[in-house]
This record gives sequence, C-alpha cells and structure tokens, in this order.
Amino acid sequence: MGSCFRLIGMLCFFLLFDQDFVIDNNIGQVGDFVGGLTNPILSFIALLVLLRTTMIQTAEARKTADFLERQMRFIE
Repeated sequence: MGSCFRLIGMLCFFLLFDQDFVIDNNIGQVGDFVGGLTNPILSFIALLVLLRTTMIQTAEARKTADFLERQMRFIE
C-alpha cells in the first residue's frame, strides 16, 4: 500500500513538473511534494477519528448518567 502511494507521488511529480529528475538535486522537492499531498489527507482522517471518538464518549456518558439516575431512584 505504501509503495503504491510512492509510485503515485512520483508519477504526479513527473507529470506536473517540467524538469529533469536528478536524485541529488530534486529529492527535497519530491519530499515536499509527497508531504504536501499526504499531510492534509492524514490530518482530515485524524479529525474524523477524533469526532467519532467524541460521539462515542458522549453516548457512553449519557448511558452512565441514565444508569446512575435509575440507581438513585431505586435506592430512594
């Protein structure tokens, strides 16, 4: 899977830039290009996971509060 991303990144780099590709001169540009593509995607996925986790925690907190309320009624 990771090698697929690398190949796609290299292909995009070759297609978008009209320069000769020399490892010594362009490796920094390739790294910046790949990082610029993957970082926003990974950040968005992390945001979605964080939102989902927050929703799960909220639901569990409501369940706990309801359970404690029923338990207090039972004790009374």
